[in-house]
Order: sequence, then structure tokens, then C-alpha cells
Amino acid sequence: MRRRIIVFTLMVAFAIFNVLTAYSAERGDAGSGIKPLYAETASYYANFDIDSNGNAEVKGNLKLLGTSTVDKVSAVVKITNTTTGKVPYNKTITMTYSKTQKKYVLDENYRLQEKGTHRMNLTYKCYAGSTLLESIQVPTQLKAYA
Repeated sequence: MRRRIIVFTLMVAFAIFNVLTAYSAERGDAGSGIKPLYAETASYYANFDIDSNGNAEVKGNLKLLGTSTVDKVSAVVKITNTTTGKVPYNKTITMTYSKTQKKYVLDENYRLQEKGTHRMNLTYKCYAGSTLLESIQVPTQLKAYA
């Protein structure tokens, strides 16, 4: 019975700790405390998928910090066929702002012509006027089109 209580208590403790959200941060000089890892961005998301017909879909979003001065966000999307080395898609897209979601949204589709393994490279760029404030390189994603 005592073992069950200990196990249950540990499970509850782990559940509580897993619910907490951790934000990226970096430690500055001594005494400066913890500051956000990104200067303007609170969070971002990116997904790359290819269906059986060769339709490539790139979805993503970027949420800014409340103190951000960004007025434009663009996404540089590059899809490379790793099998042949060709670049069938390379485009800079101005992302639209969703007032309901309070974030910039990316939703792009492209029909691939060649089969093989494809790599998506995505970079978010945040601007205030024409000044680049921040550039975020999203980890590369690989998908196969067979």
C-alpha cells in the first residue's frame, strides 16, 4: 500500500511538471537574469508534408512577443529534391496576420513534378519597416514522394 502511494505521488508530480510550458531562454551576463532567446518572437511552428499525389504543403505560424515592434514577417521556403539535387520551389512569402489567432500564418501548396526525397528549408524573417530585426532558421524537414 505504501509503495502505491509513493508511485501515485510521483505520477502526480511528473504530470504537474509536464504541464508547465518552457520558453526558450538564454542566460546573459551575471546579474542580468534570463532573457528570451529571440528578440521579437514568442513562438513559432512549421510543418512540411507531401501527399501521395505529390502535393507539397508547407504550414507554419509565428507569434510575436507583446513588446515586439515587427510590422512584417516573411518566410523563405526552399524545397530541394535530395535525390536529384534540383530545387523545384524557392520562394519568399509575406505572411498574413490572423487577428483571431494573434499570429502570422503561413499556408503554401506546391505540386511536385519529380518523385524522391524532398527537404524543406524554412527561414522566418521579422521586419520593422525595411529593417531586419530577427531571422529564425527552422530545423530542416525531410519527406518522401514515391
